[in-house]
Amino acid sequence: AEEVFLDYGPLTFPITKAWRAASYHCFGITPPNVKVFSRNPVMLFYGDETDRTMDTSFYYPHPEEEIDSMVNRLVQIRDELKKIGAEFVFMPVPNKYTLYHRLVTTDAYDQLLPRLITKAKARGVRCVDLYALFSSTDEILYLPGDTHWSDKGKNMAADALAKELAATQL
Repeated sequence: AEEVFLDYGPLTFPITKAWRAASYHCFGITPPNVKVFSRNPVMLFYGDETDRTMDTSFYYPHPEEEIDSMVNRLVQIRDELKKIGAEFVFMPVPNKYTLYHRLVTTDAYDQLLPRLITKAKARGVRCVDLYALFSSTDEILYLPGDTHWSDKGKNMAADALAKELAATQL
C-alpha cells in the first residue's frame, strides 16, 4: 500500500511518471509490470494483457461455452434492470494489446469481443462495439505509457455511447 501511494499519490505521481518515461526513453528500462513494448510507435503493454497464464490476457482461450455463460449473465442483468425500469447497455472495452498487438507480434486475436457482442445482440442485449469502432481508425486511442484512453479515444467512446442511448429516445 505504501508503494502504491508513493508511486501514484497526487504529489508524487508526476515525478514517478516523468522518471519512468526518462528511464524508458534514455535507457530502455520499463516498469516491472511491463512485459512487452513497442519502440515505433512507443507503446508499453502490461502483464495483465500479455501474460499467457492470466485470464485477462489477450492469449487466454475463450471457448464458446464461456462466451455463452457471459451472455447468459448479461441477459440476467438486463432483465433485472428492466424490472426496475432501467435500461442496460453493454459496452466492453478492448484492452490496448488487443488493438495494437500487431506492433509486437503476428499472433492472431481469438475475436473474443466480436464473438461476445454478436451473441449478446442475438439475445437482445444492447451493445456498443468499441472494438469495431476503435479498430476502424489508424489513430492511437490509448496513451503510450499506460492503459488509459487518449482524448480521442475518450471522445469516440462517449460519442458511441451517447448515440446508442439516444436511440432509446426515438
